[in-house]
Amino acid sequence: MRKSIVNTLLLGLVVASLPSVGRAAGYYVTDLGADVQPNGINASGEIAGSSNDQAIWYDGTPHYLTGSGGEGLGINDKGQVVGIDLSLGKAFFYDGTTTQTLWNGGAFAINNNGQILGTGNTANRYIPGDGPFIYNVSDGSQQDISSILPSSGYGFALNDTGQVAGYATNNGDWQAYLYDGASLNFLPIFPGEPPAIGINNSGWVVSSKRQSDFDNAVLWDGTSVHGLGNLGGHLTQAYDVNNPGQVVGTSDTIGYGNEHAFLYQGNAMIDLNSVLTENSGWLLTQGTAINDKGQIAGLGTLNGQSHGVLLTPVIPGDVNADGIVNGEDLALMSSTWLQTGSGFAPIPQADANGDGVVNAQDLALASSNWLATPSSGNSAAVPEPSTLILAPLCGIALLACRRSIGRF
Repeated sequence: MRKSIVNTLLLGLVVASLPSVGRAAGYYVTDLGADVQPNGINASGEIAGSSNDQAIWYDGTPHYLTGSGGEGLGINDKGQVVGIDLSLGKAFFYDGTTTQTLWNGGAFAINNNGQILGTGNTANRYIPGDGPFIYNVSDGSQQDISSILPSSGYGFALNDTGQVAGYATNNGDWQAYLYDGASLNFLPIFPGEPPAIGINNSGWVVSSKRQSDFDNAVLWDGTSVHGLGNLGGHLTQAYDVNNPGQVVGTSDTIGYGNEHAFLYQGNAMIDLNSVLTENSGWLLTQGTAINDKGQIAGLGTLNGQSHGVLLTPVIPGDVNADGIVNGEDLALMSSTWLQTGSGFAPIPQADANGDGVVNAQDLALASSNWLATPSSGNSAAVPEPSTLILAPLCGIALLACRRSIGRF
């Protein structure tokens, strides 16, 4: 018996020293409330959107920024929000303390340099076709983009380098474009297609493209257009792309209808509903924005009612998704030790790295994120237990496995 325990603890030492591998996606779901429409997200997970027909800034609590008819459309890492106040017909800017009305028109985005992508009235004149411009908060200067458009056009997304993605007429057809601060280039997406509405700091742009009877989401990576596919239906739309290149949007699963939110990464489109905890009660319908941590703002249905949601990636090793990596996760691993899943068979919940089996690699992943929580940001913010401390924990879990299944 004594020898058995020693051997188990030695195996625990081996497990503790194993390298961890990346975990398949899984998310904590934060309910933002019924009838909330999230439109933008910053690095801290703060959200710009609307609720009860008013523009909001959400930082764990909704803060109302306008009266009736307001919509928050963009947010930067300082928590500054821009949008439109339809009751006044004006763009607005929230500086973190107060809301200021700007020009007649709207504001679609704000970057981390305090540049606002606007439309409407600039330099005391109306731009035909609501042409876009960039407004600098620091000095009030404006850069007119409409003057280089062939005709009418809009701007929808702005990155930190001042590039703009939008939609303008080109030889009589509407087409997605990328403005680089000096020149405007129409993207090689079929004319007449939906606009470019998301951009990252590398100038990657997301839109959609009609192919036969399907509208498929596409990604322009600065060199070529990549089709992102679909979830089985006819309509797929990408809404945002982050700096690591992850894309979010919505895709029908059957014909035209039955919207499901998706995440595109690693050359694969993932139905976000497939990576939620079982029996969560949620049907995720749209991913509208994503930050570089992989947090996703979007929409979901709960008990038949539309809600805004914030999806935060589950900490690798938190297999029971309770918000902390601890002994309960080890216990869940032990109770499902060496269980497998593949194809249409469900992958065990305790399979922390998503490789289809609960094994030592999953214990190693838990060890590397020991006591981590979502608020700690990542495992580096929480001291990893020393091997000597962790080994008994892994050993105990493995001993429990041995007792439950009679073998290693």
